[in-house]
Amino acid sequence: MMFWKRSKQPPLSARQRVDLELLIRRTAAIIGTDFIHQSTWIDDVGQLKLDHSSPETLLDSASTSVLGCLPKMSQTPTIKTTTLETLGQFSDYAPTAADGQPLIRIADELLTDSLRLVMELSYQHSMHFWTQVQQPHPLDTTPLTTHLLPLCCGLGLLASEACLYDSQWSLVGYSGWTLSRSGYYTAQEIGYSLAVLSQLKNQNEPKWIGRLRPDSRVTAQQTIRFFEAKRQKKSPNLFNAQEIPASTCDSNRLHRWLAGDDPDFALAAIEAMLLQNQTLTGIESTTLELTHSKDPSLVHAAIKLLGKLSHPSPETFGRLGRLINSRDLAIAIEAIQALLSLDLPITRHQKRIGKIIEMLGAHGESLLIKIGQSKSELTGIAPSLCRQLDLAIHKIDVELPWFDSTLQCLIATNPHPKNAIELHCRNAVEILSHLATSPDN
Repeated sequence: MMFWKRSKQPPLSARQRVDLELLIRRTAAIIGTDFIHQSTWIDDVGQLKLDHSSPETLLDSASTSVLGCLPKMSQTPTIKTTTLETLGQFSDYAPTAADGQPLIRIADELLTDSLRLVMELSYQHSMHFWTQVQQPHPLDTTPLTTHLLPLCCGLGLLASEACLYDSQWSLVGYSGWTLSRSGYYTAQEIGYSLAVLSQLKNQNEPKWIGRLRPDSRVTAQQTIRFFEAKRQKKSPNLFNAQEIPASTCDSNRLHRWLAGDDPDFALAAIEAMLLQNQTLTGIESTTLELTHSKDPSLVHAAIKLLGKLSHPSPETFGRLGRLINSRDLAIAIEAIQALLSLDLPITRHQKRIGKIIEMLGAHGESLLIKIGQSKSELTGIAPSLCRQLDLAIHKIDVELPWFDSTLQCLIATNPHPKNAIELHCRNAVEILSHLATSPDN
């Protein structure tokens, strides 16, 4: 296919689409669709009434401008500046500071960058807004939700422009460039979100799209075509559907969404079923079919659902075994966890599991705990576990949980852990001393 031809693939992944639409739907439910509809979309920071007379007036006017876009709040946080080194990031928020009042801290270097100053203030004021919501949902005060509020209130074009900065520098004959992020979402995800929001304004050909940065614009255009194709099929989006998959829905309705032809509703149905935490029956064949999707995020979710089946068939066992060899590491790990959850044998997959353990390193602690809990004899992964022990022993002061989980996994999966350590570990003497004090030894 030539590079200039339009892709027929849906924008983003099913996981990204589902998360964005449901979180925007949640935001709209809290602030009201009328508020979103009436918001003015600002495409240039110059449209805001910023006072550049001094750093103090710039900070105050930027905060006032941001608050004018967002929903009204009962209390306004105090804003202070500090160094980027002190913050470790461009901004942060504390619901109660030393004086008991909410506090926003801003890196002082943003006082020379109006765009990023406005966006960082918008994200932290949004966090403050969500802390005041009655009966909050678990994700309400995470960046997934809080960083969408400015987009819903007219600051999405600025968010797109500010989300990724390319800074060039030169010093004493040397030069280079650095990239830095502002906000949780990528330019592509912001483009998708703006296309979702444009539905509230009935903008099939929005004028703002030409003013988006190119990476956001491409995704927004693709999303608008995607939504138009769904409208022609009379297929709703999760954002504007009258009914969507939820843990409160009955199992028959969820099963119909799972078996439907809309991957977004299928993924949302999977999430709802997992939240219900009930015995799953009658969905095996449909879920197995979803594991053949070209969308890795849908495959990943389907595997997780297979891991909850009450009576898995040999076909599920075989399919999970093949998925362990997937090039997508997240899919391979989920397949291992599904087999462990179903108490199915994983002995023949020891070589692949060992490689995955080594690829994950310290990030594989949760997988090691899961493998250790299976109490299966997996002597084939001993060399990989011992290599991790050698690495962890040198960082034991900061990587003690990783070392402990690796050691406990070796104890649980090998009938002779001492012999394995002596055979495969370079630091056998030191590791054996830890083995001697292990409560499971």
